[in-house]
Amino acid sequence: WIYDTTRYGKPVKGRSMVCCVFVCSMWKAGGLFGNDTVNCGELSNLDVYDLNVFDKTKMNSGRPEICQTSDPENQNCQLVGPYTLNFNHYNEAPVYSHMGEKCPTWIPGQGPDYWGP
Repeated sequence: WIYDTTRYGKPVKGRSMVCCVFVCSMWKAGGLFGNDTVNCGELSNLDVYDLNVFDKTKMNSGRPEICQTSDPENQNCQLVGPYTLNFNHYNEAPVYSHMGEKCPTWIPGQGPDYWGP
């Protein structure tokens, strides 16, 4: 999706992205996915924090002191906000080509099983 916007006071065309597509696009532009073919438009918020791309040594007790002080019970670094964000399946899923592009199973009477292969 392309939309009309402004940049530095001048009209330009820009890509329209929700937050998870933006994050994935930044990672992709930075080479995080290597040679894997990843279509960022097919990923969801869950996919973004579920991907095994975060440094585990910087989680839990390995967090910087300011993170541990700000939110002692959080495995991640959350500096502000009244609520702690805890993510299920955080940093668990491997990156693979064409992830999120197909729903591999359909459970009769229940619908799709969205967990990838």
